[in-house]
Amino acid sequence: MRGVILCVVLGCVVGIEGTPGVNGVPPSVYTGKRWVEANFSDGEVKPPRPVVSGNPTVHVSISSYRDDLCGRTLFELFNFAKNPKNVKVGVVEQFLEGDTRCVEEYCKMMKEEKNLEECPYTDRVDILALEAGEAQGPMHARSFGGKLIGDEEFCLQIDSHIRAVQDWDSKLIEEWESAENEYAVLSTYVQKIEDMTSRDTGSNINNWREVPMMCSTVSGMYGMVRNNQATAARGLTRPLRSCYWGAGLSFAKCHMEKTVKHDPHSRGVFDGEEFTRAIRMWTNGYDMYVPSRGIIFHDYTKAQKSPKKWHSNAQHSSHEKADPAIAYKRLKGLLGLEGGVVEDMGEYGFGSKRTKQQYEQLCAMDLSRSPRNFEEGKDVCGRLPWVPWNAAESVEQHTVKLAESQHNGNDNEIAKTDPTAVKIVTFADAHRHSNSNPPIVPTPLKTAGFLLLIIVFAASRLPRVRGFCIQRTRTE
Repeated sequence: MRGVILCVVLGCVVGIEGTPGVNGVPPSVYTGKRWVEANFSDGEVKPPRPVVSGNPTVHVSISSYRDDLCGRTLFELFNFAKNPKNVKVGVVEQFLEGDTRCVEEYCKMMKEEKNLEECPYTDRVDILALEAGEAQGPMHARSFGGKLIGDEEFCLQIDSHIRAVQDWDSKLIEEWESAENEYAVLSTYVQKIEDMTSRDTGSNINNWREVPMMCSTVSGMYGMVRNNQATAARGLTRPLRSCYWGAGLSFAKCHMEKTVKHDPHSRGVFDGEEFTRAIRMWTNGYDMYVPSRGIIFHDYTKAQKSPKKWHSNAQHSSHEKADPAIAYKRLKGLLGLEGGVVEDMGEYGFGSKRTKQQYEQLCAMDLSRSPRNFEEGKDVCGRLPWVPWNAAESVEQHTVKLAESQHNGNDNEIAKTDPTAVKIVTFADAHRHSNSNPPIVPTPLKTAGFLLLIIVFAASRLPRVRGFCIQRTRTE
């Protein structure tokens, strides 16, 4: 399985003393050859201090491509949340007639496993329904999902086939807060569900809470840079800074999602989605952290048995697919890679708080080099200092502004509708608007039972539109 390599070989530990860890094992990172001590120090200049409201809300973004496990994911989220009424889920759901529908399956499970005739929390779910035949890649799809984010405080991005520990929402917030950084983004490649040994504590591999940690990159399709398979960290007592971001688990304040938006113009891009967004986050002042423990887990086995993959959907489409080579040239131009086309990326470019060159220096890489297999990243992995912002505004001023503006306003484009209804969102006129700002038109349903009927009816009468949802995995 790509994304999880856990060292279980005895005798590969470098002696580390004086640092508290888990069960006597000090916080450490595996470099591929040995375990080395982890460093949590921020340095002399500290990041913006975290600000958390007294009743935090969580928005969960899910992109699902014809995934039979999407309903199970909703079941996990609402049944195992400590505060399910504070959880809002936005699902970008691509489907064909006859597919298992996400909310319909969720309600079926609530009836069969919880003996509930009434399906709870459907008012906490927004469905953005798209035709499966128009898949254009994960970055394109997630840009649509971003439109479903409202005024929630925290944003979680996951795949559509996960399991969660008990009280996953409060535990993620506690984990985020322990990073002591308002701009912290918890992210890593997600552990497989077989590693979840307990609903209460998650996983405890080798009895020292070993977790996947991304430490290097490799060359991917079209010469793009992509994350390498993960190594591991263990004995962590708090989140540990990282250079990399994984799309299968991302937890941060929602101001991150509204600042570092998913790029809708990157149609067909897979390799490079995560790496490019990591640099965009970092230059906007955000810092990626590996969580100290497993809270969300991934069903790799069942997901990979499904033949429903976004990149093989041409048989369902009547439209010609966008050439991914064009999008890759655009992203390579942003990164300064050979063969790239430089253009104004606007809000999808880098931020001003730090530079790409600072990122390269921190993470031990040189993007002008080819091939771009930066194994040197393992030499600094787990020992990254916090890099101060270049912007004139101090972190102290910024923290005050965040505290004053917490929950002031809602820039969500979705109008308020019947709170008892599942919302069906379609892009009937999307082809007449910019891809970066499609209209969102919610249509409430009184019961989830009418979900499939209305969508099939509407789809037969609306123009075919371009959009995309993906179940992202790390399995070859």
